[in-house]
Amino acid sequence: MSLLPKLRPKLKRRTTLDIGTSFEKHALRYFNDELHMDLRRVGGAGDGGIDLRGWWWLPRSTDSSSGLQDTADGLSREVGIDKLGLKDVRRVRVVAQCKAEKKSLGPRAVRELEGVMGNLRFRINPNQPLSSSSSTTSLTSDDSFNPEERDIAILVSQSGFTKSTMQYSASSNIPLMLVHLPGGRPTDELSDEQAEEEIEVKSLWWNRALSEGVLGDGIELRKTIGPIGVGVGLWMGGRRVGRCGPGKDGGLGI
Repeated sequence: MSLLPKLRPKLKRRTTLDIGTSFEKHALRYFNDELHMDLRRVGGAGDGGIDLRGWWWLPRSTDSSSGLQDTADGLSREVGIDKLGLKDVRRVRVVAQCKAEKKSLGPRAVRELEGVMGNLRFRINPNQPLSSSSSTTSLTSDDSFNPEERDIAILVSQSGFTKSTMQYSASSNIPLMLVHLPGGRPTDELSDEQAEEEIEVKSLWWNRALSEGVLGDGIELRKTIGPIGVGVGLWMGGRRVGRCGPGKDGGLGI
């Protein structure tokens, strides 16, 4: 009696679109859940090279203490924009590119992002100089120009960055953050328990244009080492900053 060979299950072939979309959603969850940003996916034709975009709401000064988390006794309380008040917060425009590539990213990826930031700023305000006056920021304005609003760029890599990329980014004149997220590969849908797990972060780095030019002296990013990887939080006056803007389900696009 002859034995027929067992047929191996046919693996589903993942397309480049599947891989990229999965990684973008992974990065989106990290920024919105862990760093309290309000970003959304862009994608599609005419996205201008942008994968994620939105706002990062920050307190204006150490007087805005109602949005800070009290970490002395382990409590974690967050106050929305309706309780903080518009005068106590400011928003920063965030533009992110996500690269799910097998090799570490080189300086070319940063140069491309610099070009994207320049084009975005021109589209928002093609004629008005940065020094001109503008109206007060509102919660419903999207692409309206305001000289007090700053822009930051985030480059997210699934495979990290080369040494030359780090050196080039340090001298870049755009406020820049580099994030290495090794996860986010396409799989079946996450269970509720998996969706609540902390996302692994291999490294997170930012240049001086971001730490000194945008965040200022009163606000700083601090790294923490946990069981999963590197974590990062926003701190002011010795306390961790909670969500200072709209909630995850009420984010504002740009």
